[in-house]
Amino acid sequence: MDDWLRDTFRLIGAIGTEVERVLADISQDVEQVAESFLQASEYWVDHLEKTMSADIDRLLMTIDQSLVDLAEPIATLLNELEEAANNTTEPIVQIMEPMMQNHPACVGCRHYHGQVYGGNLLVCAMHPYGWDASAHCPDWESFWTN
Repeated sequence: MDDWLRDTFRLIGAIGTEVERVLADISQDVEQVAESFLQASEYWVDHLEKTMSADIDRLLMTIDQSLVDLAEPIATLLNELEEAANNTTEPIVQIMEPMMQNHPACVGCRHYHGQVYGGNLLVCAMHPYGWDASAHCPDWESFWTN
């Protein structure tokens, strides 16, 4: 009975050794193929870089210039549209923003500025922090001209 058990362990050991050898051979073959592939890839990348680098640079410069040429009129148009929209909505802003900013004395005043600079609201040039009194501001002028 001991011979049978010993033979079985020897057979399992031999199979393990053989599998290990086969796997080592496969690993070595895969490593050689990967190395060959890497060398070929490097060769082709270098070759393409040398032959196409100047062409790609010229193409990119042409594309950059085309984008600039295309973007300039669009940016000009957008700036003009923004200015027209600001001019169109300015009366509404002059009337609505003071109410939202809790400056009721400034509602409808042509001097209202209402922009924030460095975290500070500039209400107008005469009263940078707004008119303190609840009464009508002495510098108030209607935004609507007659």
